[in-house]
Amino acid sequence: MSDHLILIPVFNEAATLDRIVSGVRRHGTVLVVDDGSTDRSAAVAGAAGADVLRLDRRRGKGEALRRGARDALARGVDRVVTLDGDGQHDPDDIPRLLRVAAETPDALVIGSRLGGEGARVMPPGRLAALRVAGFFINWLTGASIADTQSGFRVYPAGLLQAVPPRHGGFVLETEMLIRAAAAGWRLVEVPITTIHMRGRQSRFRPARDGIAVGVYLAGHILRRWGREMLTVAAALLRPFSAERRRPRHRAQAAFAASYRGNPAAWAVATGVFTLNCLVDTWRGWWRDPRARCLRMVGTATVATPLLLPLALVHALRARRGLHPAGAVEAASDSGSDRLAAFVRRVYCQQGLAPLLPEARSTRRWPAARPRPADHDVLVVGGGPGGATAATLLARGGLSVALVEREAFPRFHVGESLLPANLPLLERLGVLDRIRQQGFITKYGAAFHDQESELEYTFYFREGRPWPHYSFEVPRAEFDQILLDHARQQPGLTLLQPAVVEEVRLDADGVDARVREGGATRDIRARFLVDASGRDAFLASRRGRRRPVPGLGKVAIFAHFR
Repeated sequence: MSDHLILIPVFNEAATLDRIVSGVRRHGTVLVVDDGSTDRSAAVAGAAGADVLRLDRRRGKGEALRRGARDALARGVDRVVTLDGDGQHDPDDIPRLLRVAAETPDALVIGSRLGGEGARVMPPGRLAALRVAGFFINWLTGASIADTQSGFRVYPAGLLQAVPPRHGGFVLETEMLIRAAAAGWRLVEVPITTIHMRGRQSRFRPARDGIAVGVYLAGHILRRWGREMLTVAAALLRPFSAERRRPRHRAQAAFAASYRGNPAAWAVATGVFTLNCLVDTWRGWWRDPRARCLRMVGTATVATPLLLPLALVHALRARRGLHPAGAVEAASDSGSDRLAAFVRRVYCQQGLAPLLPEARSTRRWPAARPRPADHDVLVVGGGPGGATAATLLARGGLSVALVEREAFPRFHVGESLLPANLPLLERLGVLDRIRQQGFITKYGAAFHDQESELEYTFYFREGRPWPHYSFEVPRAEFDQILLDHARQQPGLTLLQPAVVEEVRLDADGVDARVREGGATRDIRARFLVDASGRDAFLASRRGRRRPVPGLGKVAIFAHFR
């Protein structure tokens, strides 16, 4: 018996069903669910070799899919493939979707019609509705799926058992995405070939089906906003909690301690400390991916009522023949279709994708076999720490990927090396290069307080395991030397400039999504080294970045001749 069943819900598709079933049968057993057709759909499907399940009357696509899914589970199959009966899906894409489903058994696999010519042949009004729904579904699920309304899918049997569909009509496909993601199943999208059927009327009824999908989404959106508002309120109150307040007060006291004898200076220092805390807090909130995501989704939510008049104008123009129903998307690019332009700007799924909640990275997926690692270690950050770690790991025989987001050379503060750094530089094999670079040699340092006129000078001691001197290094040159040296190590791959957009840790390693030069790639590694420095890559994204109690310090730098 086959490990999958191919399910096709139909209503009055006798004209195309013979060709579709004949093509689909090459890839597995076919079950056609006839949703109360008034033509010969059931007879045609049976004659073509499909098993047929007839409903007594038209109950909608959702009920047809539910009935078919129950029949498939009763047969004991591992997966259920669904595709539409109108001929828009190419049966020869089934093996590709099944191959992806086998590689990711914890995933609901969706065939995307929006690659290649798919978006161009879809009517602009329907494409706009698809993008609006997709924007909010992506936000609700935390997964970036372009074609959320595609009926060409592969459902794992475990998903259908754990999350049995409840809704009817065209709502079912939206429901399954949201509930599957909430239950911990992955959503994986695969590009498919779209066959444009000219002159064929879609079974999707905008007035009825569109409103039903919209109402279902609206309920989930309102509930999600309720949770987000509670999160925002908690974030606003958190600085006033004892856990945060007491360390902040100790840091404030330490910051202003040297001005206790001068009330005016003490007041200014306290004000500077408070202002710095406020600026840092709001800057962190403003830049936080979650806050950026909420701002984008908030704009889209507020703008949604504006879609109604735009959609009405679009429908009236289509009815009057001002643009054909099958007009390609390129027509809207000329500015004639304001609806499409508005949707592309406000409901941009590509813009939302990198801002989706990092909960995706920490969600407990159902058990699946991880793919083989591309590298032993992924190092995030190509500064002195990252370049040093990557060099030593590569020398140890490990395969290393080093990701640095900035192009070198670049300006950076922190130019003062200590004598204890020199043995490490010698171990790396760059000490001679450092000496040849002509950096300033220093034998100590002096600290001067301009208010008290106190000055303290010290010299590095001799007789230590390291020299009694060090170097003052412009970081642009110093960091470039270390990174160039790392680049030369066998087994080390440098990605620069590149950004790690997302990471997901599991028991066997880490999956990272890296964007380099406009292209995105997925990297699998056994270990991750966070060498991002003050940016605290992992801690910031996992909500674990905390200030050190009592360390309320401010640094000011300047260069002079």
